[in-house]
Amino acid sequence: MVSRFLAGEMGLPFMPVKSLLGSDMLGKQAKSTEKKCELIDNPWNPGERVVLLPALNPDVAIVHAQKADPMGNVVIEGFLAHDVEMVRASKHAIVSCEEIVPTGRIRNDPERTTIPYIYVSAVVEQPFGAHPTATYRYYDYDSDHLTYYQRCARQGGETYRQYLTEYVLGCEDFEDYLDKVGGIRKLIGLKKAMQGMI
Repeated sequence: MVSRFLAGEMGLPFMPVKSLLGSDMLGKQAKSTEKKCELIDNPWNPGERVVLLPALNPDVAIVHAQKADPMGNVVIEGFLAHDVEMVRASKHAIVSCEEIVPTGRIRNDPERTTIPYIYVSAVVEQPFGAHPTATYRYYDYDSDHLTYYQRCARQGGETYRQYLTEYVLGCEDFEDYLDKVGGIRKLIGLKKAMQGMI
């Protein structure tokens, strides 16, 4: 995915990669009715195979971060996945964050800005917004709820529909969701678990 987002953010139609070579993913792609990649010879080294992945430009990217300012400058601490490339490749980006901080705090420490405001359409402060996953330096992941979600998702069908009804579609707002997954006492426990790790 990161390669497809990288092509999208650079305005390229595709990105050449080697990471799919030797995997069974290419065989699965060949059986699909939708063309998702192209296998070619490297034009500068005949006989060497290269996979072309099409660029990906989402209409909207939604990411969760530790901090952002009201302008949309975002600070993501810890391990980065594909968030930066995805935001830059998207037409719009919505960032939820644990806390909105004054712009001066980010301007005084500019090298910590992971995503600058020019790529961000909206910022929403939402503590525990990554639940049931973790937010580095804020709270640990909720292993009980993740295990329950995975079990429901793997069963699919009515079991998964019931999960969605209870925890997504049936919640009035995010606070209602947090109450359903264990409430403030459980969330404080997740915070303490993270503090014990760092």
